Amino acid sequence: MRTLTVCFITARHEPEVFWFLESLAHQTARPIDVIVVDFFNRPLPAHYGPLSITVTAPKPCVWQGPHKLTKEDWWAIANARNTAICLCKTEWISFVDDRLVLMPTWLAAVQDAMAGGYAVCGPYQKRHSMTVQDGFIKNAGIITGDDNRKSYVKEHWSVPAHRLKNPYKCPGAWWYGCSNALPLQWALNVNGYDEYCDSSGGEDYLFGTLLENNGYELRYDLRMEVVEDRSADKLGPVMLRTDKGVSPDDKSHALLERIKKQKRSQHNLDVSQLRSMIRQGHAWPIPTQPTHDWFDGEALSEMAPR
Repeated sequence: MRTLTVCFITARHEPEVFWFLESLAHQTARPIDVIVVDFFNRPLPAHYGPLSITVTAPKPCVWQGPHKLTKEDWWAIANARNTAICLCKTEWISFVDDRLVLMPTWLAAVQDAMAGGYAVCGPYQKRHSMTVQDGFIKNAGIITGDDNRKSYVKEHWSVPAHRLKNPYKCPGAWWYGCSNALPLQWALNVNGYDEYCDSSGGEDYLFGTLLENNGYELRYDLRMEVVEDRSADKLGPVMLRTDKGVSPDDKSHALLERIKKQKRSQHNLDVSQLRSMIRQGHAWPIPTQPTHDWFDGEALSEMAPR
């Protein structure tokens, strides 16, 4: 049977990681690896039931750490997900976000994808003031307005849930805002998540599109549903770049990748090479000097003596 790692990504002060761990542990008796990528690198037990847990902070990059190019610490989901890709030791990898509970059929949908050889994503609900006990939701308030989404498919592509054949073949764009699972090698082949994207969902959209451009089979499965609590939105670091002007905050390259049907992310990171280094025991590489015309959020040309 193929092996799986589930990656939990968080920068929140209250990520409620045990909601996720309990809801996953209920669904399996087999060992599953869990990688928690946490900006604060908080301790967790090494094991929780059948789950083996590794905790790490997002890897150092030119946008954070002692050689950061921005005025404030910067963190984005793409950076954390690539960290998990580099640490993953299994054949399959899955990504979920914080403050959520997996529905009881979530793992069955992933296991069907593993057996069928297709990548899979699924819907989620957003709620507030959730009460969770032993991995099960006891009660939750409904969010009104634009944030009351049960399914990105239903909202953005007008495909009624009753028309979906489970699992439903879907385009890469449907990966926007979903939990997902895929072969690790596919993630490496497209060069991971594009680190030029921020945490607004663009990294999901681009990642799914690259998978589609490579001809990989993608499916949407209603059983792979998660429920996220939106009561505590306070994050640790500011999840925005603070550099200005012509900087990596420019997302035009992502649009060009979409238009040109690129098959590989064009950012400056080689995820396969980085993963190989880490697997060999090397430390995460940290740049020793700026590689762009920016340092601490200011253009070097503006810092020259006048």
